[in-house]
Amino acid sequence: MILRDETVFFVLLGSIIFYQLSSFGAEKLLSIIIIIIFAGVAYYYLDKKNIKLIEENAVIENVINKESESRKEVNGEIVNVQKFPPDSKFKFVFKNHILVEIIDDLNILRMFDRARYADLILYMDKLQKVYIYILANRYEPRSYIPTFVDLSDKILEILYSLVFVIPESLRHVYGIDSTEELVKKNTERFVALRTKMVKILQNFAKAEHNIKFLPEVFPRPSNNYTDDKILF
Repeated sequence: MILRDETVFFVLLGSIIFYQLSSFGAEKLLSIIIIIIFAGVAYYYLDKKNIKLIEENAVIENVINKESESRKEVNGEIVNVQKFPPDSKFKFVFKNHILVEIIDDLNILRMFDRARYADLILYMDKLQKVYIYILANRYEPRSYIPTFVDLSDKILEILYSLVFVIPESLRHVYGIDSTEELVKKNTERFVALRTKMVKILQNFAKAEHNIKFLPEVFPRPSNNYTDDKILF
């Protein structure tokens, strides 16, 4: 998204410069030379930035995959999520940049509860897999949308529990508010993401599979919890 916006900016700016130079009656050759130089500088800048983004993503991917190297079984009760990838590599979570950003933002959790952090990554990887497979017609929506919701509920459970895992002493040591800046922000981001993803799955099931009635995906307990409320 960033590179696309910057590319559009350089194209428009270059067009404006070329138009202005041409309208002044200057030599067209000079205008062409200036445009070529400008395009060369822009290409160099975008290429360097793209390489930097690729390198940063590779580092993040390597860090995330390391959390699976020493784990075999997950600390959870969801039947179809019992083991970590045998090749120690997560495959689906990297297709969702918001999930990756949340994982990277909560990287400090590794200092206090590495097992919980690894479980969080695994559930996010499975969540993205179910999402992709439903939209690719590899999973039947009526059966797997509830699985998607179960996984997202488990992720939320872990995110809420971080209030008790990350010590408040971080506020004094690192100058951050662990509750407000880490837990609440990322929980809100995940809630917004899962709400969007569930709506897409529901619309897909109705449009592509003519499924008119789906299981209740967001139950409303007696405490009036809603998906746009964060319980802090």
